[in-house]
This record gives sequence, structure tokens and C-alpha cells, in this order.
Amino acid sequence: MTAVEQPHADRAHAEFSPSAAKRIKACPGSLRASRGMPNISSVYAEEGTAAHELAQRCLESGKSAKQFLGDKIGKFTVTLEMAEAVQEYLNYARDLVEPGDVMEIEQRLSLPGSAFTIFGTADLLIYKPKLFKLYVIDLKYGAGLAVDAIDNDQAKMYAVMAFQSRHNWGLAEVELVIVQPRAFHHEGGIRAWAADATDLFEWTSEFLALADLANSENAPLHPGEDQCRFCPAAPVCPALKTKVMEIIDGRYEKGNMIVGKERYTPEELMAAKAQFGVVNAWMKSIETLIGHEFAQGRLPGYKRVASKSSRVWVNENPIALANELKRLYGVPKEAAYYDPELLSPAQMEPVVAQYGAMTKTAAKKEVDGLCKKVPQGTMIVPITDPRPSLDSNTDDAFNGVDFG
Repeated sequence: MTAVEQPHADRAHAEFSPSAAKRIKACPGSLRASRGMPNISSVYAEEGTAAHELAQRCLESGKSAKQFLGDKIGKFTVTLEMAEAVQEYLNYARDLVEPGDVMEIEQRLSLPGSAFTIFGTADLLIYKPKLFKLYVIDLKYGAGLAVDAIDNDQAKMYAVMAFQSRHNWGLAEVELVIVQPRAFHHEGGIRAWAADATDLFEWTSEFLALADLANSENAPLHPGEDQCRFCPAAPVCPALKTKVMEIIDGRYEKGNMIVGKERYTPEELMAAKAQFGVVNAWMKSIETLIGHEFAQGRLPGYKRVASKSSRVWVNENPIALANELKRLYGVPKEAAYYDPELLSPAQMEPVVAQYGAMTKTAAKKEVDGLCKKVPQGTMIVPITDPRPSLDSNTDDAFNGVDFG
């Protein structure tokens, strides 16, 4: 039997959801601090949502991921990389399901008993009535941060919610599974952790107590790299700002004095480096909020400009460009390629200098003449900055802003 839920784009988001459980557990005060802050999604999160949508379509239709190659899901096109990653998830799920099993795809679940609604949508639940076993399977498309299955708070919350609402499921064991094909992990792309079903009662009490603490006025703020990385309140969090200022100034809590004003040891210097993550999390959160506020027209006196640019060849045909390089500077075709791509402009400079019998400075000027500069990023700067605005109406820098 298979049950399905509504598409990803149409779903509401809970204040306390399983995806926020790890953050709220580490910093209970982050829940109240995040109220009223904008929910800003990154392009990586949106791409992950598209991958989940693809997985849902495949499970519902019985098709392979490659059958959707080239299709548009939101603003993303299904690429071979996305299809192969999602297929690994599909293969695991389909190999696991046997006749008589219950498979629930993208099911919204809730946890009653708190002062406010706690809900979320589980990627995949597979219940095996013959074994009295529940599999909670979570697809992670991200490639940057590897997620562990062991004691995973998000998966534990899905298990608790399923247990609370599926009263006809007799449970003896729960297995939490993380499928993350694109991120390196020493255990591989699929990680699993099994727990006794009796642990569900303890987990339920733990999450309800955490929800009550997080909703209280005295909920503590505990800044740190992991919990601050995706916290909506990070740009305005007083505890995080205080911690960052202490790190920058070299003053720490007792037991964590790292760098003095005038001298340091190598061990202290490396310990200070370990704090970079907290500072970076704060800075990135502010940068994200600035982009959001600018797009909403709430940063008068500022404009959007190109932050940096890179050189690319004007002639995008590699064969034609190689012929041109040979004609102009005598560069052999075999010297213009590397495995099997054409050399980049920077790599081509010493080659042109060698075969064209010229200085490095002259070669750079020649290569520049065959290139154009393409913006690689944007930034928000004061309106007095000499760089041109990237927006069509420079009198009103808030019109037509596109951050995606």
C-alpha cells in the first residue's frame, strides 16, 4: 500500500519542525528569536527541494529518475547528476519494499501535546508489518555538509510522529536512514541507525519538553557554528553577536582563553582558527539578510553591483579558438588543450608567451584581447560606489531585482 502527500512547493512550514530539531536542541532560544524573521531560502535548498520533487514523482509513477532528464522542476532542470543521486535513493527504497509493506511518500506528520503545533513532512516511511519494523528514510541532496544517521534528531522526530498517528502499527524496531549520495562520508552515501521501539516513548517526552522550553520566555541562547549556520535569527541574535565580538577581541570564557593581545602560542593560534566557523556563520547570515532586505526595497541609498568577474573566451568554439591561437601566435593545437578541455585564459598566457616569443606581460594583454569578463557574483554597496548598478532603473535600485 502506498500513500502520498501534496507537492513540496505547496506546503506550510512549522515553527518547530523536524528539520529545525537539531538547531533548537542546541539553542532552545533560537525558536523565539526567529519569530518574525524572514524565511530566506538559498539556491542550494531550492535545488534540494527540486530533487525531492523528482524523487516523489518517481516513487508515485514507478519511473526511473533518468526518464525525467531535461524536465523542469520549478526553476531547475533535471540533470544527469540530479537523476543519478535521486536514483540511488529510489533503488534503496524499492529494494527494501516487499509485498504487504506500507510505503508512505512525503507524508505530513504532527506531534500533539505541545503549546503550539509541531509538524513536518517525512520523505519516506516504510512499515514492515511482518517484522513490526519502521524505516524512516530521509533524502539529503546537499553535497557540502554530510549528515549522520546515528541519533539523528530530525529522523527521530519523524519516527515519533509516525508512532503517534499510526496506532495500528505494532512496532518493535525503528531504523533511521540517511541517503546522501553527493556528500562524502566515511560510511558511504547511505547510512542507517537502528533503535528499539521503546525508545520512541523517551524521544516523545524529550521533544515535547524541548518544545515547551523553546517556547518559554527564558529559553536560553547558545550560539555555535552548527546551530547558527541556518538560524533565521542569526543576523540579529545578541548572544551570537557577543560571542563573535569576544572571538575577534581575543577574550573568551574561562577555559577558552585563546589569543592574547600581544603574544600567543601555536596551540592557541590554531584554537582561534577553530572559532572561524562561528564568525563565518554570523557574517553569512547578515549578508543573506541584506540581500533579502534590498530585494524588498528596505535599503535606500544602496545598489547591487558585480562583486567580481572572471575571464572567459569570446570565441566559445574550442576548435575555432585553437585555430585562431595557432594563426596568431603559432600555438600548436596539442599545446592548447589539457585533458581534453581547452586551457583557461590564465593557463594560456605562458603558452602564448612561449610560442609567440613575447614577455608574460605582453602575452597577458594578447589573451585579454581574446576574452570577455563575466560577473561571477553580486554585492550590495552604497549608491556612491563608482561601479554601475546591475539593475535596469538606477534611479530606483529596488525595481527588477533578481536574486535567483
